[in-house]
Amino acid sequence: MSLSKIIFLLGLLVGAATLSACSAVQAQQAQPARVFVTATPTASAGLPSSQNPAEQTASHVATALPTPTSSPTPRPTAKPSLGQVMVLEYHSIGDHEDYLLRSAENFRAEMEYLRQNGYTPANLIEMAAGFPNLSPGQKPVVITFDDSDISQFRYLDDGSLDPDSAVGILYDIHQQYPAEWPLKATFYVLQDVNGPQRILFGQPEFAAQKLNWLVEQGFEVGSHTISHFYLEEGDGYEVQYQLGESQRLLEELIPGYKVRSFAVPFGSYPLNLDYLREGVWDGRPYTYDTNVAAWGGPSISPHDPDFDPYDISRVVAEPNEVAYWFDYFEQNPELYYTVPQ
Repeated sequence: MSLSKIIFLLGLLVGAATLSACSAVQAQQAQPARVFVTATPTASAGLPSSQNPAEQTASHVATALPTPTSSPTPRPTAKPSLGQVMVLEYHSIGDHEDYLLRSAENFRAEMEYLRQNGYTPANLIEMAAGFPNLSPGQKPVVITFDDSDISQFRYLDDGSLDPDSAVGILYDIHQQYPAEWPLKATFYVLQDVNGPQRILFGQPEFAAQKLNWLVEQGFEVGSHTISHFYLEEGDGYEVQYQLGESQRLLEELIPGYKVRSFAVPFGSYPLNLDYLREGVWDGRPYTYDTNVAAWGGPSISPHDPDFDPYDISRVVAEPNEVAYWFDYFEQNPELYYTVPQ
């Protein structure tokens, strides 16, 4: 048998094995355990079954969280006239490094780097408003967390705050340096997904308590949809359900609080971008004042005329990515936004 035929047959065997492996993984992922903390929406009077959320199980049940495919972060090609701001995007905190997983040790080191280099944390909604609460000379940084994983905010068995959770680390640094490091960060939370560890920080008995504590301390709570929904594939009805119902449920859990910030899952925008600003779900209007993208690198200043509060780019907090931008702005401090004197 010729060498070319042997290579061809080997290629077929490898391809078949790969296809079989992929199918096996999909089969394993098809029926994950589901934990729900919200009831299925009730039927809306006068709506046909095709538009009735109670009969759209496939659209509104818990959505798995597949690994998103992020676009490469563009490297700087021009110098924004008003500077840039890092909006850091974290997901999970653990005891090692992996994709979208940061070790507690390295997360703490990055927060300490920011503090030691003169950065001041701010919430995303404050950025959208132009950082009105910061003083002249301060350099803002916005720390965001997607998916409300338990590793972001965990209570231990004795009821104490886990010191190796994201909130535990932020709180500890604040306790040591209260003037330099205010309790500011934005958490984009989920309410109905596969994987109970991502439903409102993974401890259902403490869900409302955690949300209220975050707000009381100065953090921001935003929406990441109900079920990590791929908005680009939804019709207007589904999109407004995901944005409107998520906001309603969060505001019920946090009395007196207005959820104003949103993060599109997977970086997927609705076909009608107006729904990011406002819409109506179940007769109740909703509005959002700002939205963050899933990638894109540092954002331009909120005072830049090209700034879009509904498309704020973020730095995905992977080790090499964070290190690159930390070094870049250390070498080019004039390119970072500083509150003017």
